[in-house]
Formats: sequence, C-alpha cells, structure tokens
Amino acid sequence: MKKTVIVFDADGVLFPGGELMKDAAWDRMVATYSHPEHTTLTDWTTAIILARGEFGTGKGTGSRFDIIALALTETGLPATTTDTVVHTWAQAYNEMVQLMILELGVYPETRAALEILTTLGHSLYVNTATPTDAVSESLRALQLEQFFTGVYGQPESKVQNLQMIAERESVPVTEQVFVGDGSGDVRAATEEGCRFIGVTNESNQWQDTPFPLIERLDELITLL
Repeated sequence: MKKTVIVFDADGVLFPGGELMKDAAWDRMVATYSHPEHTTLTDWTTAIILARGEFGTGKGTGSRFDIIALALTETGLPATTTDTVVHTWAQAYNEMVQLMILELGVYPETRAALEILTTLGHSLYVNTATPTDAVSESLRALQLEQFFTGVYGQPESKVQNLQMIAERESVPVTEQVFVGDGSGDVRAATEEGCRFIGVTNESNQWQDTPFPLIERLDELITLL
C-alpha cells in the first residue's frame, strides 16, 4: 500500500457530533453563563443565533471569535471595547465544546483506524476551522494526539492549511487525501485539487456525491 498524507477534519470526522454538537454548545453556553452586563438574556440569545447564521453551521467563513464579536456588536457594545469581552466569551464557548466532546468520547472504530493507518506508515494531519489550540486540547483529552504529525486550525483557512501540510511533507497538495464532512472541506479540496473522501453524518446527510462516502473511519483503509 502506498504511503499517503491523510488530512482529517475534526468535528464530525474525528469527534462525534459535528455541527449539531457545536450548535448545542452555543445553546448550553448561553444557558450556563450570565449574559453580558450591557444587554438582556433575550437580546444576547437572539444576537448569538443571528451571528451563528452568518458565520456558523459549517460554513467555514468565520470563527467562534467572529460569531461572538458580531453578537456583541449587535447588542450595542462599542467596537472599541469588545476585544477582552470576546475572548472571555470565546473561552466560555470552548469550555462547553470541550465538555461535550469528552461526554461524547471517541468511537472505538475511529481509534482503531488511526492506529492502523499510523502502523501502515501514513502521515496523518488535522485540518479544521476550529482554533488550533482548542482542537489540540480536544485531541489530548481523548488521547488521540499521538497519531498526528501536525494539527492545523484557525486563524489560517483550510486551503492554507492544506498548502502548509504539503510543504511540510514535501509533496504536491494534489497527493493528499482530505477526509471531511462539510461543504468547506469539499471547497478546500476542490480548490487545491486533492482527493476528497466524505464522512456521512446527521449534519450533512450526504448521498449520491461525486466523491466516495464512508460512515466510519475504519472504512477509509480500503479506499487508500
């Protein structure tokens, strides 16, 4: 079997739950923490929902920081005073996500697949729209970090991350295999001309796609 550079999205691919879990984390954050002092709970909830519609739900057009900054602006917080507040709420959101990732755990077949792929000598990477520090924290908590040569997240885009991984491995981007579950993953793979394998889940409900689909990561091994 040819040794391959395999790049994985995180949420919905390595971690169960995908975008539905991340949406639930926003709801839990709003319900758990007191709303910003300058606004009401109703205003804050509405602003978060609107901002998620602009940047969230797997669009790959913005980060948790963008969502929170837009929500705060929508509730009337002056832009010049948002930076510290944004980071405070981003940390609150990260706490919710990390807690929910631990609650869901990792599928046994996912761990088994990563162990086999590593043993076969493939180079494994993570490419995600989640901030690098946050996804690295999740990998450590789930004891998955040892399988990956590198973890690449925001602030760089998925396209930029594919390019950096190719440079690190000294291979053309087109020789990578990108395993993802979102439209942003497909766009990045298409733009860079690398092979894409889709993971079906409740969030995307993919079928009849021009790229191969798998339901669980251990199915990936036979496609390489």
